[in-house]
Amino acid sequence: MARLLPETEAQAKSLRFTPQDKFAALLRIMLAIDFALTVLLAVTEIALLRSIDLTSFTAITHIELKLRYLLQATIPISAVVLVIWLCHVYRNLPAFGATNLLAPRWWLPVGFFVPGYNVYHTYTVIQEIWKASDPNSLVMKSGAWKYNDGSSSVSAACWLYVLEAISARLTSLVDPSDLSDTSRMMLIGTSAFNATCLAASSLLGISIVTSITRRQHEKWSELQVANNGLPQSVPPQVGAIIRSPAGSLSVCKSAVRDYPDSPAAHANLGLAYFNIGRYKHASEAIKYALFLQPDNTDLRVSLAKAYVLAGEKPKALDEYKTLCIMDGNAAEELLNIING
Repeated sequence: MARLLPETEAQAKSLRFTPQDKFAALLRIMLAIDFALTVLLAVTEIALLRSIDLTSFTAITHIELKLRYLLQATIPISAVVLVIWLCHVYRNLPAFGATNLLAPRWWLPVGFFVPGYNVYHTYTVIQEIWKASDPNSLVMKSGAWKYNDGSSSVSAACWLYVLEAISARLTSLVDPSDLSDTSRMMLIGTSAFNATCLAASSLLGISIVTSITRRQHEKWSELQVANNGLPQSVPPQVGAIIRSPAGSLSVCKSAVRDYPDSPAAHANLGLAYFNIGRYKHASEAIKYALFLQPDNTDLRVSLAKAYVLAGEKPKALDEYKTLCIMDGNAAEELLNIING
């Protein structure tokens, strides 16, 4: 017998989605602080370029040093909060049905602290989170989630960070006291550019954290909706495939075989038949779903529609008469469809 999601079905009963709203909020606050400080630093660097006397130059330099000291304190804190948040949201991915993840559980936190590799590790982890958290992609079987679109914002943020790191490293090798006035101004301009890159990266980071948090909540909500009407033992990601309108006929048949007492499974088999124009088969599947859940007015309307398209209008009128007792408004809409 065919099985759905063989990699995760056996373990999915114990999987739970854990919202990380508090860590996300803290991370957004830290990134906002970093953004504000780097913007101020960039403005300060530009002011240094425009200073016309030694007094103003000295005063602005003191402000610049204080901003740099503050950034040296806030950026490491932001990095630690980022790692904690990423580890938590990454562990939600199996609950969405994501398999074959690149980062093993033990390597996930370690990779962030490997010099040189940490930027690539961060990039791949965030992209995996982004793809697997796509609320519009409920079919996660056989690693299909990996073909979801990644985030261009994640790529841009990482490139900005790398660009700033390289530029800052190169400027740190230069001794300003050995430079001419023109070269010194170029060095200050480069520092302003570095601060701007960090500010843009922080701003993108806020957007990414907000988007991932929203996507994970929406994904979990979609999975829960998809699981309505199925036995509680059915994993949410399996229910998503069963109820997906895009699900193939073979998948829906497998669902009926695996969950014969599920009205949702039979209803979606009927929908699969309906989508390919096999209305007689659709009515049979929906009729059985209605047998399992006789109070479901939506199923009764769907059954009547299938009857109409199958050329069995008298049966559709019988469903209309039953629906009149259950839901007058739905019955009136159905009558319009039958007469149309």
